[in-house]
Amino acid sequence: MSEPAAAQPHSRASQVQPLLGYERLAVAGLIREDALCILGSGMGWQRLVAVFARLHHYQKAGALLVVGCLPWQKEVLCAELARHDPQVLPPADISAEVPAMERIELYKSRRCCFVTTRILVVDLLTHRLVPQQVAGLIIMNAHRVTDHSGEAFAVQMLRAGTSCNSLPGPSGAASHTNNGNKGCYVRALSDQPQAFTSGFNKVERVMRALHVRKLHLWPRFQSDVAAAMELTPPEVVEWEQELTEPMLYILAAIAEIVESFIKELKRTNKIDCTFADALIHEGPQPAAASKPEHPRGGATGHSGAGAAGAAQPFTPAVRGLGLLHRAVDESIRRQLEPTWQTVGWRARQIVKDLRTLRTLASYLTAYDAITFLAYLEGLRQSEGTQCVWLFHEAAHTIFNQARRRVYIYRQVPTKKQQQQQQQTKADAKTSAGRKRKPEQDMPSTLPPGTPYVEAVLE
Repeated sequence: MSEPAAAQPHSRASQVQPLLGYERLAVAGLIREDALCILGSGMGWQRLVAVFARLHHYQKAGALLVVGCLPWQKEVLCAELARHDPQVLPPADISAEVPAMERIELYKSRRCCFVTTRILVVDLLTHRLVPQQVAGLIIMNAHRVTDHSGEAFAVQMLRAGTSCNSLPGPSGAASHTNNGNKGCYVRALSDQPQAFTSGFNKVERVMRALHVRKLHLWPRFQSDVAAAMELTPPEVVEWEQELTEPMLYILAAIAEIVESFIKELKRTNKIDCTFADALIHEGPQPAAASKPEHPRGGATGHSGAGAAGAAQPFTPAVRGLGLLHRAVDESIRRQLEPTWQTVGWRARQIVKDLRTLRTLASYLTAYDAITFLAYLEGLRQSEGTQCVWLFHEAAHTIFNQARRRVYIYRQVPTKKQQQQQQQTKADAKTSAGRKRKPEQDMPSTLPPGTPYVEAVLE
């Protein structure tokens, strides 16, 4: 009887996969000192946060606040935490719907909580949350932190304290001053390293805003990460969905607008677009030579057999995907940023329109036809006369083909055609009411080549 009982904890522990080598090193580095940890995309940020939440559950030195979590990230983290240790309570979600008194009780319970930056700042300013009640702060999506963001303001108030002598307290007297909590740790994580490449000194500004001094980088080519990945190589199954004919036309129109904008920027501003020129001047594919290069409006000249050739998209669509996946707008914005104040209005708007077109191309494959058309109509209403791309000749193709994916256009008959249709229906009813000769009276066999004629009895 004792052996099964002893084997029970071992079986429960075997259900939880141990941390990999680089995950142990990342956790140890963040526990040792406050730092900004940047992981490669898909390297298991939820496993690291689940370890921190599990350690906090058994220590309970104060409240652990998780800031900057998206809704889907909350679900993933709760599932990972339940898989690690079912005894650990899932983090409480503190939103605007939670009353103030309930938030105070949650802070005093020393639980792990999801909290928005706005509520955290308001509770610190109104003294519903004292900095000494906070054990630590985990900041998700650290690439979104700026000098003026709510996360930076919350970290500053937790570390340095809040002084609200000018705000009257509940009794009408001046409020007291809260001292900061120097022992509150800050652990920032991000799994989008490409987001730190935009701007000037983005990593340094994020670290300064969060008051951290250490930076931990875990790319996939790091030795520990590569060794862990090689133990169980993934089995990749790729499914490729062919684009429909209107989607190919939309991509071709977007590529045409992007090409014209890049040529205009090169003519008016001194920028380097060699990476874009390589895609613009890319030769056409042999299988796509028969496709039109710059369609205008409807899909004229395309028969039903041409739909089978949609598996090989024509050259403008290929260029559109290449140009928009290269983040042309970000590269041009980085080149113009030193002299951004001297750039003209039209060039600024073109850079903004390039980002809009890149987003539009990504939504083309992410959204359904109805949602994509609604987004297009919303762009027309919101941007109006300010944008440049709506007045381009190829913009008509985008709207026309987007409507073609949703609506089926039929010509409304005129009054004369309606009268003719009604007369035809009346004649059909009259002829149907006449008596027909029974089939048994018909000859059973006919000479070869003799047409079969039905006799109508009057």
